Amino acid sequence: GTAYHAGLVGKYAIEKMARIPVEVDVASEFRYRDPFIDEHTLFIAISQSGETLDTLAALREAKSKGARILSVVNVVGSSVAR
Repeated sequence: GTAYHAGLVGKYAIEKMARIPVEVDVASEFRYRDPFIDEHTLFIAISQSGETLDTLAALREAKSKGARILSVVNVVGSSVAR
């Protein structure tokens, strides 16, 4: 919940400042959408613990499709951060 809301704030800021479209998903729903992802995609993973399984699964899927990954976490050295 909290990470999703942080993503929404980030969406509004990025779209306003960079003028590029942004999509925000709850990690548990991401894999069911089959989003278009390629090497031009920046995937930003937001997680408090850095260990949420749904977030890790979404991150791995995006990475396997060639996306660049940026993670925002509270725990240095967590699985998402690595």
